[in-house]
Amino acid sequence: VIDYGPNTAYYVKAQYMHGWSRFKQRQYRASIASFTATLDELIPRNNGIETLARGERELVDDCLRVLAVVFSYLEGVDTIAAAYEQIGARPYQHLLYEALGEHYLKQERYRDSAETYKGFTTQYPDSKFAHQLQLRVVESYEAGGFPDLIVEEKKRYVELFGVTASYWRFSNPAAKNAILPKLKTFTRELASYHHALAQDLSKKPKRGKNAKRAQEHYAQAGDYYQLFVDSFPTDDEVPDMGFLLAESRLESGAYRDAITAFEWVAYEYSTY
Repeated sequence: VIDYGPNTAYYVKAQYMHGWSRFKQRQYRASIASFTATLDELIPRNNGIETLARGERELVDDCLRVLAVVFSYLEGVDTIAAAYEQIGARPYQHLLYEALGEHYLKQERYRDSAETYKGFTTQYPDSKFAHQLQLRVVESYEAGGFPDLIVEEKKRYVELFGVTASYWRFSNPAAKNAILPKLKTFTRELASYHHALAQDLSKKPKRGKNAKRAQEHYAQAGDYYQLFVDSFPTDDEVPDMGFLLAESRLESGAYRDAITAFEWVAYEYSTY
């Protein structure tokens, strides 16, 4: 039936059932091509699967679900990269990574889920979907309760999609508006995280070792406060962030920078 070509009304269903036939015979790698051919026929060029008719949407969802199972039976996220390097990347590539990440998440395989989403941002760092999947990395670690990894991935989000990154410069206004809320939240959280660590270390004994680590965290806190001020200069929180920036520079021993920040807050914001 497939050999009759895509003009026949049965072509899509034939591709789909061909994929299932291979899957049931445990020909998992071979089934990838058949399910992909089905998705090629169904998914619109703009990836707007929400506009599909109910039956077509269900078929797309089922293809993505079984492909996620196939990938998990093989080498996980590495299978996606290898398979589509061979048969060619698709415009809906992010949906494949999302499907596998969600599959792992339902199984409470939080690290595997996060690594799947991260695999996309590594493979396609310039994709317009990259920032969304990096958020899924954070969400997977939040679901699994990995505080240190959550911090690291929030840092990665700020580095990859911040206002000084090339991703931001080449994004359209709609994409920037989508990134902005999380960017602001994560920058603020990272500054507070390092500031709190520095304060805790300052209170501990063994002053020599802990004092040095405290200074390092004060310096990192200051960098994030500075990033917030530079990134969102008209935000209402800027005076507060500027004052905390000055305090962080003072505690880290960067006295000239502290003076500059204190003076800037004092005279730029006269009501402060």
